[in-house]
Amino acid sequence: MEQLTQKPQQKALTTQDLKNLVKDKIAIQYMQTVFLASANALTVKSIIEPEQQRLVDFYKFKVCDFKDTRHKSEIITRPFDLYLASDEDIQIYCKEMEQVYKKVNLLPSKPGNCPLLEAEHMERQANHAAIEYIAPKLNIDSERLLYSLKNYDEFLELLKTIFAPHMNTKNILKLVKK
Repeated sequence: MEQLTQKPQQKALTTQDLKNLVKDKIAIQYMQTVFLASANALTVKSIIEPEQQRLVDFYKFKVCDFKDTRHKSEIITRPFDLYLASDEDIQIYCKEMEQVYKKVNLLPSKPGNCPLLEAEHMERQANHAAIEYIAPKLNIDSERLLYSLKNYDEFLELLKTIFAPHMNTKNILKLVKK
Protein backbone atom coordinates (compact mmCIF):
# COMPACT_ATOMS: atom_id res chain seq x y z
CA MET A 1 0.00 0.00 0.00
CA GLU A 2 1.10 3.53 -0.65
CA GLN A 3 2.71 5.45 2.19
CA LEU A 4 -0.16 7.97 1.96
CA THR A 5 -2.38 5.82 4.10
CA GLN A 6 -0.02 5.68 7.04
CA LYS A 7 -0.21 8.25 9.78
CA PRO A 8 2.91 10.36 10.24
CA GLN A 9 5.61 8.96 12.53
CA GLN A 10 3.91 5.59 12.82
CA LYS A 11 5.73 2.62 14.26
CA ALA A 12 6.01 -0.41 12.02
CA LEU A 13 3.39 -3.09 12.50
CA THR A 14 4.58 -6.13 14.36
CA THR A 15 3.45 -9.72 14.38
CA GLN A 16 2.12 -9.06 17.88
CA ASP A 17 -0.04 -6.18 16.57
CA LEU A 18 -1.67 -8.59 14.10
CA LYS A 19 -2.08 -11.30 16.74
CA ASN A 20 -3.83 -8.78 18.98
CA LEU A 21 -6.03 -7.65 16.10
CA VAL A 22 -7.33 -11.13 15.30
CA LYS A 23 -8.22 -11.56 18.99
CA ASP A 24 -10.29 -8.36 19.02
CA LYS A 25 -13.90 -9.59 19.31
CA ILE A 26 -15.36 -6.47 17.70
CA ALA A 27 -12.93 -6.67 14.75
CA ILE A 28 -13.88 -10.32 14.34
CA GLN A 29 -17.58 -9.38 14.26
CA TYR A 30 -16.93 -6.71 11.65
CA MET A 31 -14.99 -9.18 9.51
CA GLN A 32 -17.65 -11.89 9.88
CA THR A 33 -20.12 -9.33 8.58
CA VAL A 34 -17.76 -8.53 5.68
CA PHE A 35 -17.48 -12.21 4.73
CA LEU A 36 -21.22 -12.74 5.04
CA ALA A 37 -22.11 -9.61 3.04
CA SER A 38 -19.61 -10.58 0.35
CA ALA A 39 -21.00 -14.11 0.09
CA ASN A 40 -24.54 -12.74 -0.04
CA ALA A 41 -23.70 -10.26 -2.82
CA LEU A 42 -21.98 -12.95 -4.88
CA THR A 43 -24.91 -15.32 -4.42
CA VAL A 44 -27.50 -12.71 -5.39
CA LYS A 45 -25.34 -11.65 -8.35
CA SER A 46 -25.11 -15.24 -9.61
CA ILE A 47 -28.90 -15.45 -9.61
CA ILE A 48 -29.91 -11.98 -10.84
CA GLU A 49 -27.34 -11.20 -13.55
CA PRO A 50 -28.18 -14.22 -15.75
CA GLU A 51 -31.87 -13.32 -15.51
CA GLN A 52 -31.12 -9.71 -16.45
CA GLN A 53 -29.17 -10.90 -19.48
CA ARG A 54 -31.89 -13.39 -20.42
CA LEU A 55 -34.48 -10.58 -20.52
CA VAL A 56 -32.23 -8.28 -22.53
CA ASP A 57 -31.57 -11.08 -25.02
CA PHE A 58 -35.25 -12.06 -25.21
CA TYR A 59 -36.79 -8.60 -25.63
CA LYS A 60 -34.04 -7.11 -27.80
CA PHE A 61 -34.73 -3.61 -26.47
CA LYS A 62 -33.63 -0.85 -28.79
CA VAL A 63 -31.78 2.35 -27.95
CA CYS A 64 -34.36 5.09 -27.64
CA ASP A 65 -33.89 7.77 -30.31
CA PHE A 66 -34.13 10.73 -27.96
CA LYS A 67 -31.68 9.24 -25.43
CA ASP A 68 -28.83 8.53 -27.85
CA THR A 69 -29.13 9.68 -31.45
CA ARG A 70 -25.74 8.18 -32.39
CA HIS A 71 -26.91 4.62 -31.69
CA LYS A 72 -30.63 4.81 -32.50
CA SER A 73 -32.13 1.56 -33.70
CA GLU A 74 -29.26 -0.40 -32.16
CA ILE A 75 -30.26 -3.32 -29.98
CA ILE A 76 -29.21 -3.15 -26.34
CA THR A 77 -27.09 -6.19 -25.57
CA ARG A 78 -26.08 -5.56 -21.94
CA PRO A 79 -28.35 -4.90 -18.96
CA PHE A 80 -25.93 -2.13 -17.98
CA ASP A 81 -27.04 -0.17 -21.05
CA LEU A 82 -30.77 -0.29 -20.33
CA TYR A 83 -30.72 3.37 -19.37
CA LEU A 84 -30.73 3.93 -23.15
CA ALA A 85 -34.07 2.11 -23.59
CA SER A 86 -37.41 3.84 -23.83
CA ASP A 87 -39.45 4.34 -20.67
CA GLU A 88 -41.93 1.76 -21.92
CA ASP A 89 -39.20 -0.84 -22.42
CA ILE A 90 -37.76 -0.12 -18.99
CA GLN A 91 -41.22 -0.66 -17.48
CA ILE A 92 -41.46 -4.04 -19.24
CA TYR A 93 -37.99 -4.99 -17.99
CA CYS A 94 -38.75 -3.90 -14.41
CA LYS A 95 -42.03 -5.83 -14.30
CA GLU A 96 -40.30 -8.93 -15.63
CA MET A 97 -37.51 -8.57 -13.06
CA GLU A 98 -40.06 -8.21 -10.25
CA GLN A 99 -41.48 -11.56 -11.34
CA VAL A 100 -37.97 -13.03 -11.26
CA TYR A 101 -37.44 -11.71 -7.72
CA LYS A 102 -40.64 -13.42 -6.60
CA LYS A 103 -39.80 -16.65 -8.42
CA VAL A 104 -36.33 -16.94 -6.84
CA ASN A 105 -37.52 -15.54 -3.50
CA LEU A 106 -35.18 -12.54 -3.50
CA LEU A 107 -37.55 -9.79 -2.53
CA PRO A 108 -36.11 -6.29 -2.21
CA SER A 109 -36.64 -4.24 0.93
CA LYS A 110 -39.23 -2.15 -0.91
CA PRO A 111 -41.00 -2.29 -4.26
CA GLY A 112 -38.97 -0.88 -7.13
CA ASN A 113 -35.63 -1.78 -5.59
CA CYS A 114 -33.22 -4.34 -7.01
CA PRO A 115 -32.05 -7.11 -4.63
CA LEU A 116 -28.63 -7.12 -6.30
CA LEU A 117 -28.11 -3.39 -5.77
CA GLU A 118 -29.25 -3.79 -2.17
CA ALA A 119 -26.84 -6.70 -1.59
CA GLU A 120 -23.94 -4.77 -3.13
CA HIS A 121 -24.81 -1.74 -1.00
CA MET A 122 -24.82 -3.89 2.15
CA GLU A 123 -21.41 -5.27 1.14
CA ARG A 124 -20.00 -1.75 0.73
CA GLN A 125 -21.44 -0.75 4.11
CA ALA A 126 -19.88 -3.79 5.82
CA ASN A 127 -16.51 -3.12 4.19
CA HIS A 128 -16.64 0.56 5.13
CA ALA A 129 -17.56 -0.21 8.76
CA ALA A 130 -14.76 -2.78 9.08
CA ILE A 131 -12.20 -0.34 7.69
CA GLU A 132 -13.45 2.44 9.96
CA TYR A 133 -12.98 0.21 13.01
CA ILE A 134 -9.82 -1.73 12.11
CA ALA A 135 -7.62 0.83 10.31
CA PRO A 136 -7.14 3.08 13.37
CA LYS A 137 -6.16 0.00 15.41
CA LEU A 138 -3.27 -0.42 12.96
CA ASN A 139 -2.53 3.33 13.05
CA ILE A 140 -3.74 3.73 9.46
CA ASP A 141 -5.81 6.69 8.32
CA SER A 142 -9.17 5.14 7.40
CA GLU A 143 -10.32 8.22 5.46
CA ARG A 144 -7.42 7.96 3.04
CA LEU A 145 -8.20 4.27 2.57
CA LEU A 146 -11.84 4.99 1.89
CA TYR A 147 -11.02 7.56 -0.79
CA SER A 148 -8.39 5.55 -2.66
CA LEU A 149 -9.90 2.59 -4.48
CA LYS A 150 -6.54 0.84 -4.90
CA ASN A 151 -5.64 1.17 -1.21
CA TYR A 152 -9.20 0.29 -0.18
CA ASP A 153 -9.17 -2.94 -2.19
CA GLU A 154 -5.67 -3.89 -1.05
CA PHE A 155 -6.49 -3.25 2.60
CA LEU A 156 -9.72 -5.26 2.42
CA GLU A 157 -7.90 -8.18 0.80
CA LEU A 158 -5.24 -7.98 3.49
CA LEU A 159 -7.91 -8.01 6.21
CA LYS A 160 -9.66 -10.98 4.62
CA THR A 161 -6.37 -12.86 4.41
CA ILE A 162 -5.54 -12.09 8.03
CA PHE A 163 -8.99 -12.86 9.42
CA ALA A 164 -10.12 -15.80 7.26
CA PRO A 165 -8.34 -18.45 9.34
CA HIS A 166 -9.87 -16.96 12.49
CA MET A 167 -13.49 -16.90 11.38
CA ASN A 168 -15.90 -19.01 13.36
CA THR A 169 -17.92 -20.65 10.61
CA LYS A 170 -20.53 -21.77 13.13
CA ASN A 171 -21.29 -18.13 13.95
CA ILE A 172 -21.47 -17.24 10.26
CA LEU A 173 -23.82 -20.16 9.59
CA LYS A 174 -26.05 -18.97 12.45
CA LEU A 175 -26.25 -15.54 10.83
CA VAL A 176 -27.10 -17.10 7.46
CA LYS A 177 -29.98 -19.08 8.96
CA LYS A 178 -31.58 -15.99 10.52
